[in-house]
Amino acid sequence: MTISVALAAYNGSPYLRLQLESIARQSMPPSEVILCDDGSSDDTLSIAADFSRFLNLTVHRNETRLGHVQNFAQAISLCQCDLIALSDQDDVWLPGKLERLSSAIGDRALVHSDAQVIDAAGTVTGRSWSGHYNKKLRLDRLEYLNGTNNVTGCTALFRRSILPQMLPIPRCVPSHDGWAALVASTQGGIAYVDEPLMQYRLHASNAIGARKRIESRRASYVRRQEYFEQVLQAAARIGLDAPEEEFARSMVRYYRNKRSSLLSWENSRIARRYYRVLYDGRRPMTMYILSSMVGSLRDASCDS
Repeated sequence: MTISVALAAYNGSPYLRLQLESIARQSMPPSEVILCDDGSSDDTLSIAADFSRFLNLTVHRNETRLGHVQNFAQAISLCQCDLIALSDQDDVWLPGKLERLSSAIGDRALVHSDAQVIDAAGTVTGRSWSGHYNKKLRLDRLEYLNGTNNVTGCTALFRRSILPQMLPIPRCVPSHDGWAALVASTQGGIAYVDEPLMQYRLHASNAIGARKRIESRRASYVRRQEYFEQVLQAAARIGLDAPEEEFARSMVRYYRNKRSSLLSWENSRIARRYYRVLYDGRRPMTMYILSSMVGSLRDASCDS
């Protein structure tokens, strides 16, 4: 089967050359590389042009800034091959990455792998990205729907046949790889290769990386409510079943209630019903409900 690489770029000149070199050195070379540039002001485009001699590389420059998630969506939409691999602009692929993933996908919709961790200088700082962040390697569909994600996009390969379900990516979705994982979980499932097939670079300018979103608790409730509202709009397209749609509707009510009320008996019922998904069983349920109440009280005191 043929493979496309979807690469999202923005001011990627410090590391892009190394990434493109690692793609060109694959034991199973891709049939095409689609690079979507989100308005770079550095040498990203000239570096990409240099590699047109070694790769079937097409550059698409966005007319307006799309942002990280929608830039990936644009790149994915332009891919024409049977399988699509996602590429960041600042990593390094090990030579057998595409060959290993394409042989491991089997009848699944998506396959992903572990990765080594490197720093800005390329020094290996961690042998396992999954182990470094204690990633849960098996998730069910409700966990993916809730936004829990164990698929790091740059390690993933998926079937182009799921694009009608995957695209467009809703604007409130926080990560393209989380959305790809959710869709893949409904369209054939996800496979995992428990070995590092690339080097994932952590540095100060990472678009996602290990940085955590910093926002107020109330703002996070708004974002979560909007996310589930958009999921419901796409429910039929992405293949949610009735219990999954009910979960999404419950989450819309849950986060709407949390925005407007310090205490909600409806939210207590929702928390009891979906506790495993909401909090992954890491604390007793009473601690979860109490921590939620304390957070709401804290927000109220800050607003007064």
